Amino acid sequence: NPLISTLMDALRSSVADHTVARAHSLPDWPTTAARLQSEHRAILAALREGRREEAVELIRQHITGYYEETKG
Repeated sequence: NPLISTLMDALRSSVADHTVARAHSLPDWPTTAARLQSEHRAILAALREGRREEAVELIRQHITGYYEETKG
């Protein structure tokens, strides 16, 4: 569906811009990036192994943690 595709592109751009802006406020981006990548791997592993509830909780913690770290 072209409308959904356009909406998802707009949402992705908005989130990306917001995320990059927040990342610039961090004192130690390499450490944060390593932690985020580890969290991404844990989320993916949970999804691949069918641990849906754990994946949901990991995603919630991932988003909340990054927000808290960068809210300044």
